[in-house]
Amino acid sequence: MTRQCVESVMRHSRSPFEIIIIDNGSTDATPEFLEDLRQRSGPARVEIIRNETNRGFPAAINQGLATAQGEFIVLLSNDTIATPGWLDGLIAWSLVAWPKVGLVGPVSNYAPPPQLVQPGYAELDGLDQFALERRRRHAGKAQETSRLTRFCLMARRAVWDSLGVLDERFGLGFFEDDDLSQRARQAGLKLLVAEDVYIHHFGSRTFTELGIDTRLALETNLKIFREKWGDQSAAGYYLPSPESQVPAIPQAAAKPTVTLCMMTRNEEKNLPDCLGPLRGLFDKIVVVDTGSTDKTRELARSLGAHVVESPWQDSFSVARNVGLENATGDFVFWMDADDRIDPENVAKLKNLLANLPAENIAFVMKCVCVARNPGESTTVVDHVRLFRNDPRHRWKYRVHEQILPAIRATNGEVRWSDVVILHTGYTDPVLRRKKLDRDLNILHIEQAEQPNEPFTLFNLGSVYHELNKPEDALAHLQHSLRNSHPTDSIVRKLFALIAQCQLELNRPDMALKACIEGRTFYPDDAELLMLEANLRRAQKDLNGAETCLRRLIDGAESDHFSSVATGLRGFRARHNLAIVYLEQRRYGEAEAQWRAALVAHPAGRFGRAAPRHFAGDAALPDDDRIGQRVRRRE
Repeated sequence: MTRQCVESVMRHSRSPFEIIIIDNGSTDATPEFLEDLRQRSGPARVEIIRNETNRGFPAAINQGLATAQGEFIVLLSNDTIATPGWLDGLIAWSLVAWPKVGLVGPVSNYAPPPQLVQPGYAELDGLDQFALERRRRHAGKAQETSRLTRFCLMARRAVWDSLGVLDERFGLGFFEDDDLSQRARQAGLKLLVAEDVYIHHFGSRTFTELGIDTRLALETNLKIFREKWGDQSAAGYYLPSPESQVPAIPQAAAKPTVTLCMMTRNEEKNLPDCLGPLRGLFDKIVVVDTGSTDKTRELARSLGAHVVESPWQDSFSVARNVGLENATGDFVFWMDADDRIDPENVAKLKNLLANLPAENIAFVMKCVCVARNPGESTTVVDHVRLFRNDPRHRWKYRVHEQILPAIRATNGEVRWSDVVILHTGYTDPVLRRKKLDRDLNILHIEQAEQPNEPFTLFNLGSVYHELNKPEDALAHLQHSLRNSHPTDSIVRKLFALIAQCQLELNRPDMALKACIEGRTFYPDDAELLMLEANLRRAQKDLNGAETCLRRLIDGAESDHFSSVATGLRGFRARHNLAIVYLEQRRYGEAEAQWRAALVAHPAGRFGRAAPRHFAGDAALPDDDRIGQRVRRRE
């Protein structure tokens, strides 16, 4: 194993580099091989540290860390095979994302998700070609994770210096990498899986050769980890069965079963309209009630739900995870009590549920949020609504809770479905204000726990923006952007919200700058194009506005998570383009765009948008001037 590993590193690593090998009491010919390697090492510096006994992985690595001279330090197990460009690929992610990212790891054939991928080769002869092809297909792709495995783990020397050595209480090994990951996150550092770097890993060879009881070692070190970090941090771990080293995902029946999970509090008025149309669609309905004082629980039971009472703990994730713990289906579908599904979409959902695959796949559905007032924009949000029931799939964040990070952490595939859900929770302005105040309080609790968490900062900025506090919103949004990576799903919206805040603070030049910067990453983003078009029109750059609007109408993007007003690429873009043409005295083209907009949106209520909603519809010029122009044209 060691010979094969070292030869691959020598072959596929660009100089200058050094290799430090710690031999933990080998009794075969390994010491002789290592001494020969040191003497014929060539351009690479090879350092051999010999321990007469097996001191365990953490202690041995700490010896190597004390000896290492490089700016970047990689922990590499000797049962791995490096591939072309592996080292440059890992370092590249640290260079791009520094100082936000602390630890970087590759993907492999033998690793926990999200580092686990299916190998596309049967023999090692095909390894290099597979790794090169994967590097090409996944170029520039990475995902954040909560833990990285130490079979191949890279960090800058500055990170190692700040985090300290591996905890030697973990003995021969197991959980020292989880402990390191926990310390890195606590220090405000991100952990990144480089999807474009692939390493072959044989896995568990040392423990097998030494005849170590793997389960006993796991049990012992999990106890140490729990004592160090607490029950909540250890709750996501579960031990393999005695017959298997890998926990098995429950296998689906011939027809996968589905559990509907909901959380409620005083939803007596909403439950019939929510659950009534869905009767018979699910194998089980779980309602987690967080303290209703009306007849919610009784009504839920009458509608066939299994009701679980759970005290409110200022965390939507806690309540939703109680639902997951009571879900028995192969898949989980979730709803809120103020969600509605019409007959057409009930039929689509029924068809989807009847054809669910056995794999770890999650389905995204469009959620249409009804506007609070007539004439305001309707917003469409992408939600993961249906996903595999897996004990590793748990909700994250106290408010605006997310299941997507857990799905990505298990290497789940995300697909977009054609099911549309109507959300009515924003129609009552008084109730909406109460929800915003509640969310703000919970977000401040979460920020105190994780001051630099980008998603929490993003949501704080969004709430402050909706509360008409652009200065407070801008500070949190910019803080979130500094801590985010362009691949994060929130970044598109961050640029759009920052631009809106800048405009509300009467800084149109800064707003335009935010749009331009955002479009360097997302050139065809619909919201940024609309924002930029309206900003350019306000600055009398009508040609620039026209270019943005034409790109909106003629362009398209692949599926991605978003939260935008309806019709940005359709009737809204045509309405705004018509206004640009009108101001350029291109009356025939303006009329054509308005007619096309009316075909797409027969109601014809495009409205005069207030500044904070300028991403939707541009205001028309003064009505008298329009009349004069039309009369002159006639």
